[in-house]
Amino acid sequence: MNKVMPNIKNIIFSLFLVLLFAGCGSGQEEMQDEQFTELQEYTLEQVQELAGHGDLILGQPTYTEIDSDGNHLVMDLGSTEIHVFDSNGSYQTSFGRKGDGPGEMQQPRRPVLSEQDTLYISDNIRRALIVYSRSGSYSWVHEYDISFPATEEGYPYYSLTPTEEGYPIVY
Repeated sequence: MNKVMPNIKNIIFSLFLVLLFAGCGSGQEEMQDEQFTELQEYTLEQVQELAGHGDLILGQPTYTEIDSDGNHLVMDLGSTEIHVFDSNGSYQTSFGRKGDGPGEMQQPRRPVLSEQDTLYISDNIRRALIVYSRSGSYSWVHEYDISFPATEEGYPYYSLTPTEEGYPIVY
């Protein structure tokens, strides 16, 4: 009798495990099928080829904005510059540079171009909002920086982000 009892317990436990794994497996397959059948389809409509000038090499292009004339402003983290290409993709000029002075950037991120072609660039390291305006065909001029000094507790915000209108939002 003692030998029969452990065998029945083993059989019941084994059946329980089989049912448990069988039940889990079928639910996952149904969930995976639903996920893949509901994906949106995307098509690539246009690719813009950018032509450099001389020794211009884009090191780490991250963001691009298009101004009111169709010029492409490409933020390059490799050189810490903004490169301007016309609507045909031909290189025109570059502006900005790495540094701590006015109009210079350390860790630029999220450029925003307003409807009036004012470019706002947030810099996390400098805790500044750097502003450029366009004058002439491809000339971009540094206008000003908005920065906040550190307090005893550190910086008074986590991130400074511009809106499309150019107003800074402090997080």
